[in-house]
Amino acid sequence: MNTKKIEELLATIVEKNCDSDKDEMLNALKELDSIVQQNEGLDPRLQHFLQRRSYQKALDWINSEENN
Repeated sequence: MNTKKIEELLATIVEKNCDSDKDEMLNALKELDSIVQQNEGLDPRLQHFLQRRSYQKALDWINSEENN
């Protein structure tokens, strides 16, 4: 699974405010849900965060993995 795509989707959800494009946020949520259901090659820790909708933690985890 492409972590960059997941990172982009998470950023759409986490970094946007309530006044942002709701359709964009809804589409990001739907796509993340689909990724979680497919569970193709996701790191178990990232899978855990996404299943529990801990989007900020998932984004933080991706960013910390990129820096290691």
